[in-house]
Order: sequence, then C-alpha cells, then structure tokens
Amino acid sequence: MISSTRSRPSDFPGWEAESPSQLRLRISNLVREHCLFSCPGALQGIILTGSWARAEATIVAQNGRYSILSDAEFLLVFERSARLPHQEKLASLKHKLERTLKNNGIHCQLSFAAVHPEYFEKLPPHIFTYELRACGQIIWGDQNLLSLIPDFSPCEISSKDAWYLLCNRIIEQFQILSELTDRSTLPASAAYSTVKLYLDMSTSLLVFLGEYRPTYAERANQLAGLARLGSWNDLPFELAPFARDVQSCTSWKLSPTTAGVVADWHFWEQAMGYAQLLWQWELARMIGAIDRRSNPDLLKQWCRLQPVTGRLRGWLYVLRRDGWLRSRRQWLRWARQVRLGSPRHCVYRATQELLFRLPSLIQAGTVQPSAQASLARAETYLPRLTRSSDSRRAGWHVLASEIAQNYNRYLVGTRS
Repeated sequence: MISSTRSRPSDFPGWEAESPSQLRLRISNLVREHCLFSCPGALQGIILTGSWARAEATIVAQNGRYSILSDAEFLLVFERSARLPHQEKLASLKHKLERTLKNNGIHCQLSFAAVHPEYFEKLPPHIFTYELRACGQIIWGDQNLLSLIPDFSPCEISSKDAWYLLCNRIIEQFQILSELTDRSTLPASAAYSTVKLYLDMSTSLLVFLGEYRPTYAERANQLAGLARLGSWNDLPFELAPFARDVQSCTSWKLSPTTAGVVADWHFWEQAMGYAQLLWQWELARMIGAIDRRSNPDLLKQWCRLQPVTGRLRGWLYVLRRDGWLRSRRQWLRWARQVRLGSPRHCVYRATQELLFRLPSLIQAGTVQPSAQASLARAETYLPRLTRSSDSRRAGWHVLASEIAQNYNRYLVGTRS
C-alpha cells in the first residue's frame, strides 16, 4: 500500500493557469490533496478519465476566467478490504471542490466514482473500457491499476454499447430542448449538445465499422480517411459530408475560440437527420434485419431478443431506486411494462416516438393531431410520469422533459 500524509489541503495562492495542460495539472493536484486528506490510508489510486485524460476538454477563457464545458471525471480506487465511501460523501467532496475552483475563476463540473481494483478486472468490452485503458491518467497511486483492465481490440467493442451511446446523446438533446422558448437562435447549450451528438455519432458509427479510435481527433481523421476510400455502400448516408461536419465539430470541441462552427437551426436539423438515419441503420444491423421494417418494428424486435433475466434485473434496479414500498403505486404500471422490455429499452422506445417527429414539432411550435397519438404512446413506455395525468396535451416540451428525467433517474450509471 502507498502511504500518504494527512496534511490539510492547500488553497491556490497565485492561481494563474495559462494553458489547458496547466489547468489539468492544477485541478488534478487539488483533487489529489483533498482525496488523500479525506481518505487517509484507504486509497490505492486516483485516476483521471474522460476528455480531460485525453487532453480534449473544451475550455473557454475570457477575462482571466475559465468556463470548462467538459466534466473532469475521477475514479477513486480503494484498497480491496476498504469500505467504499457513501455517495453523500462523494457529493460533498464534489461540491466543495467545485466551489474552490469557482472562487478561483474556474467553472468546472467534477465527477467522482469510488471503486475497488476488481472493478477494472470485470469491465466489459465497451467504449469507456477501451478509452480508460488507452487514455486514463493515474494522477496518484499504483501505476499498474489500468493494466488490470482486460485487453481487447477496437473490433471487439460491443455494438450494443455504441448504439446505447447514440440513444443517450439523443436524449441529452431532449433535455436541452425541453427548456426551449425561442426558435430564432440556437441556444449555446443546444449548440454544444449538438457538437457532442456529432462526435458520438462518429464514435458509434466507427464501432459498427470496426474502425474505432480512442480520441476525438483520431476518430475524425479515421472517418475522413474512410470517406476518401469511397467504398462504403451500405451506410445510411453519404460519408464525405458527414465526415466534414465531424471534423468541424472536432476542431471546435478542441479549440472553441479559433475554430468555426455555424451553430444555427440548420446545423441542428442536419445533425438530427443524421441521428435518425444512424439510429435506424445500427438497430437494423444489430437484429440482422434485411428488409427495411418500420422503426417501431425494429425496436420491438430488438426488445424481444433481450433475455427475460436482463429485463427483470433492470426492473429490480428501478424498485430499489424508488423504494419497494414508496413505489407501490407504480407496481401495476411496471408489471405491464416488463413485457415491453427493460427500463432502458422502454425509455428508448419513448425516445424513438419523439426522435422522428421532433424537427417538425419544433418547426410547427405546437403538436398537430397527427402527432398526438405518437406522443401519447411514448408516455406509456416511460417507467414514471412526474406530471399529473390531466395534462395530456401539454406538448412535446413536456414529453422531452419526461424522457430526460426517466433517463437520469433510471439509466445513468447502470448497464441494465
């Protein structure tokens, strides 16, 4: 075990971070000091993951202050015999450090997860697993922790995981757009969310093609190279213009002050058009559909392929999440939904109903009678509705918000 000194964490005298690498170093040092102070003798390692570890965080500097659009994600690795800290303790640490950063001109969201070393040994062949092994940064502790992750090639990454990534990014669009009040301009939050959608559409597509790469820059270059080959006939859209859009979004993600992205409603509508086509194409490939079935039939068939044990495991998580007795009014609803799929697939079925109507709904501003049945059907798939049942015709904004709330409540942080 690596020893640590229980010294009180220092603040930031003379904080001046001139570059992304310096910001990453200072934030990492802050996290390391506070974690070692809070958990003396129990930690085995602290690992930086995500876009910060890949040196691809999006940072906007203005007047000596920094607005960081990418979360700084950390894994706290505890000794095998140590008890993992409660979520409340991690949340307290997160808020305390975010306040410290904000007081020093740094607006950055932090994320903490506590694990034991065996966590790495059991990681499945997913996108996150590959990126963690390839790009994770051990900022303190046992330098061999990441070698515990099973080694596999990009071709072995789960296509289901790639499709889940696409679905999740689409739902994040719903979360942003549910608060939309003005269509004259694309809000900055929606523009950034659309850039992320482009980047992860690229990620998802490359996984299905067996050409995945672990960083945004590598993926954009790989996609451009495939477009130049021009031998991809079975794709859902022309690859060259899509690759150019991904390259523009990648350049903006890595350097938002120097690279230009025309973030208007045409930009968003084009991204959603790609998302619709890619969603359907990937789903058809996963179920081996040769004929072009309707979207509901594709997803219905995919849900039928899910083992009953997988469905039940997901609904048991929902029961634990909401409390066995506290959720008793939902039991009948959930019992009916088990036959439709797991909670994840039920949320995705609701997502599908809105995804293929959203551009026209936003353009119209109101829900037309022809779309009302589709939105009402989407509600029946959601594990929980937070609004009252007497506001049936509240519009697509409400449905988008409901889908996002169900996603955050039941899907984030789970694999079921």
